[in-house]
Amino acid sequence: MIVAYPENVWYAGVKQEDLLEIAQSHILGGKPVARLVYDPGVKGANKTKDAL
Repeated sequence: MIVAYPENVWYAGVKQEDLLEIAQSHILGGKPVARLVYDPGVKGANKTKDAL
């Protein structure tokens, strides 16, 4: 498992295949990838049903 946290946004359960999307959307575009964002207030993996 890879954990990435650019600009204080934590991503959980990130796979190597997700890194390009994080780089393009978040690092270059400034918009976090919502389906991968870790929310400590929510129990479980915090992924939407679409991401499963």
